[in-house]
Amino acid sequence: MIVNADLTQLLGVKTAQEIQLLTVQRENILSIEDGTPNQGADPPNLTKERVMRDYSDVFGEELGCMKGKVNLETDLNVAPAVMPWR
Repeated sequence: MIVNADLTQLLGVKTAQEIQLLTVQRENILSIEDGTPNQGADPPNLTKERVMRDYSDVFGEELGCMKGKVNLETDLNVAPAVMPWR
């Protein structure tokens, strides 16, 4: 149920999956952990090292900068909140 109110969720995603209320379709998700592809990755030679090498302009050792200027406006009436990483 979706409601327009400031409420605390009753179930997290892990619990919702455990009670089969929610299903994650993993066949369209490719992840690499510890340098090894998961979920029957295609192509089979996809590794963390290969991604890092082939896309070294994106995944470098140092933080980079994006070109151009960014203007971030915030509402001063809204209190900042720390959200869990995703």
